[in-house]
Amino acid sequence: MEENKKTTYSYSRLTTFHTCQYGYYLSYVKRLKGTQNAYAYLGGITHEQLEKLQIDEIDIETALKNFDSGSFDAEFLGYTFPNENIKNSYNNAVKHYIKTFKPYQCNSCEIEEKFDIDINGINLIGYIDLLLFNEDGTVTIIDHKTSSEYSKKDKAEHGRQLILYGIACEQRGLNVKEIGWSMLKYARVKVGKGRSKKVARNKIGTEFYNQIKVLVDECDMLDEFKESVLEHFRLTGDTTCLPQEVQNQIIIEPLLSTHDFNEENIQETIDFIKSTVAEIEAKSDDEDEWIPVEITSKNNFYCNSLCNHRNTCKYLKEYYKQSSCSFGGVRIDKLKSDVFNFLF
Repeated sequence: MEENKKTTYSYSRLTTFHTCQYGYYLSYVKRLKGTQNAYAYLGGITHEQLEKLQIDEIDIETALKNFDSGSFDAEFLGYTFPNENIKNSYNNAVKHYIKTFKPYQCNSCEIEEKFDIDINGINLIGYIDLLLFNEDGTVTIIDHKTSSEYSKKDKAEHGRQLILYGIACEQRGLNVKEIGWSMLKYARVKVGKGRSKKVARNKIGTEFYNQIKVLVDECDMLDEFKESVLEHFRLTGDTTCLPQEVQNQIIIEPLLSTHDFNEENIQETIDFIKSTVAEIEAKSDDEDEWIPVEITSKNNFYCNSLCNHRNTCKYLKEYYKQSSCSFGGVRIDKLKSDVFNFLF
């Protein structure tokens, strides 16, 4: 059984318990390291590049080279995505974000700032991706996310992490103005005199093609060059291929998805922390007390791709043993995956 006075919790540790108690048991009771995954590995590299860009420690070209190197290393280490489409979509979104990077405006900032706080006798630690000190004396908390935009329900759940960061800042005596996620897969785009629009980065080329075509057609260049740059923009959303006079009329900004830092959400987060820790500390070290997540065809993405214990979990092995038939010694679900990767 874990004793609160001897245990330090992080937000990820608490959410691991709710995602899969057995995974928590393996990580924090048995203290098994497990296997890294592509999202976490590349997420760490991405965060590092954005942090260095924010403080002008590196330039965009260097950040892109570092990300490409990290992507190559991930492949070499066996940290793979479910398929090539997902890998390419992830890599292209991150690289587009880096190419169009603009630092958040502030008087000063803190990067990966560690906090160590006490909430109702519970010790909590964590790291804030980006803490902006504003001109009016307030602070803005930003967490970089490479995931898809959250639904209303998911936003409330994931928002607890930002609320915890806000509580930590308030315990430092800081005045929190705003908390939010910088969603790397999305951007706010404005072309010419048009209105700013939220759009997925992989759809910028198709979404704004017609507007960009009008601007390119007005440029003094050969028609074949116009067709070439327009097609490249349509396929990639890359504006650097366009004539400079067109680039000057395009504004691409990061999408900051904010969350309410209010008393209701603060109390809900505190209640979540207290109840989760109480559940954890009510358990013994008996493996059978730690309930695994129910694995289904709808939720096995986490077990297959994100869980650090996916290569050794006895429940995942049993799931495939029961749900998959064999064809020449190869699971049907594995065959489907290989065929998908080959075709797409």
